[in-house]
Amino acid sequence: MQTIANLKALHAIVGEPSELTAKKFYSHLSEQATDFIARSPFLVMATVDENGMPTASPKGDYPGFVTRPINTRSICPSAKATAS
Repeated sequence: MQTIANLKALHAIVGEPSELTAKKFYSHLSEQATDFIARSPFLVMATVDENGMPTASPKGDYPGFVTRPINTRSICPSAKATAS
């Protein structure tokens, strides 16, 4: 299996993102996204470790369990069923 080490190598394989795709990258969540998360009892939390390896974990609780104290951060409490 080939390792994709950087963005240039990825683009060589799959091409450049379309203009519409490029517009989907934000430094913060929009009001619409925040409202959706506030109503949702489920989310998939994706993170990347110090080596660049991604992981995704399902998280769930009552609607509104994820809070947004400031515009660029979210707080997702750990529960026994979802704690890693």
